[in-house]
Amino acid sequence: MAGPSVILFIAEEIKNVPEIDLCHVLLEWSQQEVLRRLDIQDPDATLDVFDMFVPFIRFLAMTGAEFARGPGKWGLFNDRQKLAILNSILDPDGPLPNDFPPHVCRIRNNRYSHDDEM
Repeated sequence: MAGPSVILFIAEEIKNVPEIDLCHVLLEWSQQEVLRRLDIQDPDATLDVFDMFVPFIRFLAMTGAEFARGPGKWGLFNDRQKLAILNSILDPDGPLPNDFPPHVCRIRNNRYSHDDEM
């Protein structure tokens, strides 16, 4: 299994992959990493491992439904943060809400785009 530094590099540099797919792959890797380390499935430990990927995942490039059905249900964010992310997804021209998590990627373009500006 690839180590965390390799996975972080992939999360940062990968192109031409839907963000929700990348998110699911990173969650699966996190689950397997916890299983490898602890020899048990532990949802809290999985989220602790997954947290290192949060700055590289373009949640704002997801649809509201993708976010709500995926990362919005995983316990990564509190309710105010989830609402702030959803508001930002649904109103891409508006300012980021005050409750927007500071460690979340602000890139709105999907990975199919060559312009990675915020």
